[in-house]
Amino acid sequence: MPFIDLIAQQAILKKKITQRINQVLNHSQYILGPEVSELEQQLAAYCKVKHTISCASGTDALIMALYALQVKPGDVIITTPFSFFATAEAIALVGAIPLFCDVNPDDFTIDDTQLEAVISDFYHHQQLLPKPLQHLLPNNPRIAGIITVDLFGLPCNYLPINQLADQYNLFVIADAAQSFGGSLNRQKVGTLANDITTTSFFPAKPLGCYGDGGALFTNSDRLDSALRSIRSHGQGSTSNKHIQIGLNSRLDTLQAAILIEKLAIFPDELQQRQAVADHYHTAFKEMGLATQCINDSFTTDQKQSAWAQFTVKTNSLDQRSTICAALKSHEIPYQLYYPIPLHLQPALQYLGYQPGDMPVAERLAQTLFSLPMHPYLDKTTINQIVKVISSTGR
Repeated sequence: MPFIDLIAQQAILKKKITQRINQVLNHSQYILGPEVSELEQQLAAYCKVKHTISCASGTDALIMALYALQVKPGDVIITTPFSFFATAEAIALVGAIPLFCDVNPDDFTIDDTQLEAVISDFYHHQQLLPKPLQHLLPNNPRIAGIITVDLFGLPCNYLPINQLADQYNLFVIADAAQSFGGSLNRQKVGTLANDITTTSFFPAKPLGCYGDGGALFTNSDRLDSALRSIRSHGQGSTSNKHIQIGLNSRLDTLQAAILIEKLAIFPDELQQRQAVADHYHTAFKEMGLATQCINDSFTTDQKQSAWAQFTVKTNSLDQRSTICAALKSHEIPYQLYYPIPLHLQPALQYLGYQPGDMPVAERLAQTLFSLPMHPYLDKTTINQIVKVISSTGR
């Protein structure tokens, strides 16, 4: 049983993808070939956003966004402690300082109700910050922006986040590596954050290529121009003129060709993912197990997940261990996202965070597990998974 079934999808698309690949082989424009701009136009139309800029990975997309927004060494960026490492890594790579805000215990995304207190404490009570972090700050430090993370496919609560950012003159970058295809108030991911949205086309994502790839979305002409320059070594109007420091981060034409065909069936796959999630939800509700839930202030129509993962919340580490042992004994795959929160990662220990600083994220790290989730998961297989979990007595 695969955790994500790419083979089933490939069986549907193999002929069309092969034709697309052959077209690229025939014209031999492997870097920024016509398929790249075709994909960017289709992605922009899908999201109803003005500009889409493809790049080499979701991590590069975050770094490019920070460069385009002119983040400087010593700037502080607020983000979540409960995400894949790349979110904080990108901040550190540009010389900025991650400042963590704990997450909501129900949907696991950054807790917008705590954001203003995090900002206020930074400016008025810096003595409350970890001592090592205090020593990293320059004179007259500033918070430059917020990076949100749409976890497991579910968008953050963007309205109060954007409003708070406007109030404090902060940018908002949405790390939507897991949520492309999701929506909030019928508005697609790609347009929800004030400034830039990034995503990943890693093969395991809801819309994934056959390698690494990523993209950025913005309605700003200025940011579009900056991002296109940054992805090609900071090039200006000609290839020999470099107007800024950039990256080598262009999406391969072959990957763009593959994504064009995958995007064609993507809306149908999202519906299938929702059907799988609905089946899981019903079963676990009957068992009394919690799942990643949508905040009570939203109906399902107002907030749609892309269901990159289906995640269950247990009552304790022991309960999770018991369930995962049963799954393993029946050769049912599962994943733990994320057993070490970002603020406790060894690579970020220089910030000085300690256990207990982010209690919700730390609790989730011990109680969450994710189950197989893909559009081709049938009810028989779902019932098999549910039966094994039910047999543990919860």
